[in-house]
Amino acid sequence: MSDFPGLSEVEGGKAQGARRAQSFRTENGIRRQTSNSRSSARWHCSMDVWTSGHDGRQIGVADHRCACGCLATPARLPRSQFQRQGRRQWLKRWETSGAVFGRSVMRGAHAHSAVRIAGRSPEIDGDTKTMGFYDCRCMVTGVSLKGADAALVLLHQSSDQYVPMTLAVKGNYNRLGSIDGIDEDVNAQSVLRFFQEGLRSGAFTVDEEYLRGHGCFPIQTIENLLQGFERNMNDGTGIAVLNGQAVVFALIARAVWDTIAEAAPTPVDPASTLFKRLFTASPVGLEIYAKSLGAVSTHIGELAAIDSLLTGRGLSWRPSEATGQDYAEEMRRYLGEAREIFSDSPTILSALRRYEQEIGDLLIDD
Repeated sequence: MSDFPGLSEVEGGKAQGARRAQSFRTENGIRRQTSNSRSSARWHCSMDVWTSGHDGRQIGVADHRCACGCLATPARLPRSQFQRQGRRQWLKRWETSGAVFGRSVMRGAHAHSAVRIAGRSPEIDGDTKTMGFYDCRCMVTGVSLKGADAALVLLHQSSDQYVPMTLAVKGNYNRLGSIDGIDEDVNAQSVLRFFQEGLRSGAFTVDEEYLRGHGCFPIQTIENLLQGFERNMNDGTGIAVLNGQAVVFALIARAVWDTIAEAAPTPVDPASTLFKRLFTASPVGLEIYAKSLGAVSTHIGELAAIDSLLTGRGLSWRPSEATGQDYAEEMRRYLGEAREIFSDSPTILSALRRYEQEIGDLLIDD
């Protein structure tokens, strides 16, 4: 049985984004990284001593700090500094050292930072809220996205189901429920421009104070935008709303996305026809790409291939879900389950092999 009913070919393509960190800023007493580029880099290797700005108390030593202020793993180092395999090895060293793991603690309106050493998580006055890094699973296969590249598709809820609102934005899973290191192509630019215009017109509304506190307002980059949507899913709806509906998204492992797209047969219909069919239930997509349809034909073919495979296997689009922190044991289990479920699909089995090669030694216990 074909994985792609009704399709015939999809072009592939992959761009890489590189970002360079430049400076730090201070907000709520916590030093945070900024960047001089459109895509804000999240990581900086400095081996600094981090302190709470409220009482000056030294709280730990760490190599990296994420954009939201919590200590975090360097899984998503800028491509300009590390190639993929280097990032995987660095992440493995970080996690197996038993030294420092990320955890953020909130008290009232003030953010404090703490470190969890050898599995111990300190608290402040017993009133804590975990804000550290976490992992999500691929919508198609269920494998962990930790250490992997991913494709992100914004979703619109129509009746009792979700349908794509956009074509796929591609980047690195950032261990904060979204992606960074984004391919800033015409597709990503079109999505960002649409929502920025929506802010000005009032069709798109956000909780500005909340998003500013999480480092993603004002919305100046596609990463700011997507991290705001992530908050809808993992901290409460209503934070970023389009036409009265909270915007959410699906995450699919890039290895899975690319393999499916490359294996799909050539579509019988032209890209414009595929596009209208894909976005019939979500007119927002028609608005987003009205002026750039010709430049996103490859993206259209890719989305059509994924959608066709999902339909053929009786699967549905759905928002990503946080799973906590995935370690080697969980990652191996998810991969094994995926191989069992898709044992009849050469395409997905090939994608899983590609995924396994990508994440490398993250599957190996120390």
